Amino acid sequence: MAIIVDPQHNFRQCYFSWMGIDLTSGLAEDNAVVFNINSELATLQMDGAGRSGSISSMGDNSGTVELTYNTQSQTNILLNNIVRQEKLNGGTKIVGNMEIIGDGTAFLYQPKHCFISTRPGQSIGKDMVGNTQTWIFTSLDMNPVDVDDYVLSVDAKAFLTANVNVAISISL
Repeated sequence: MAIIVDPQHNFRQCYFSWMGIDLTSGLAEDNAVVFNINSELATLQMDGAGRSGSISSMGDNSGTVELTYNTQSQTNILLNNIVRQEKLNGGTKIVGNMEIIGDGTAFLYQPKHCFISTRPGQSIGKDMVGNTQTWIFTSLDMNPVDVDDYVLSVDAKAFLTANVNVAISISL
């Protein structure tokens, strides 16, 4: 069972880094840092007649982290230089962990074994102001944080313990 606690984050009060590189600097205004898991928590497999099924938990913790930067920011320029260096080194990817330090609230993920997987595209327009570029890092292990790592109030823990039924049965 997963419990989603929806803390309000302000990335200006958070610190993101990858391989010691400050990823917080130059983040575009009014954009979010987006964490995506590549698989569902569970899947339902029905039999051929559609009368019974089984639920399987997924073990794939890989995912992506999307960060959007102002085009002229130092971080955006540095990431472009890293991609250029990888190309010069025969395409060998630079892989490292991300460090995420919050604003007093917990994050769902602490991505490990990350590399730049998607280089930004480019948009050109006559009257465009404030161009941005979105970088996508792939993480081989998004390292999901346990629900217990969240600081829940005693009342919330008592409510969840008393009222949440984690057993699932399907009857058709």
